[in-house]
Amino acid sequence: MPEDMFCMGQRKITPAYRDGWFRIFKGYPKMSANVRQMLIEFLKEEQFGRILIFFTGQCGFDDDYSEFLLRELIEGKL
Repeated sequence: MPEDMFCMGQRKITPAYRDGWFRIFKGYPKMSANVRQMLIEFLKEEQFGRILIFFTGQCGFDDDYSEFLLRELIEGKL
C-alpha cells in the first residue's frame, strides 16, 4: 500500500489548500452567462444533485471532475 512506503516522519504530504483538497484538475470549462445563472440558481436552492447531473449528463464530464467543479462552485471559485 502507498501509505506503508514511508516510515513515520520520513515524508509529510500536506495539501496546498486550506480545505484539505488537492487540486489535480487544471482549468474550468467555458460557460455561457445562461449556464452560469442556472448553476447559481441551483446552488441557492441547494440542489447539488441537479448540478452534478448537469455536469455528468449534459456536459459529459467524469464523476471526479464533476465533483471538483461542484466543490469549486460551492466555494465561489467557479
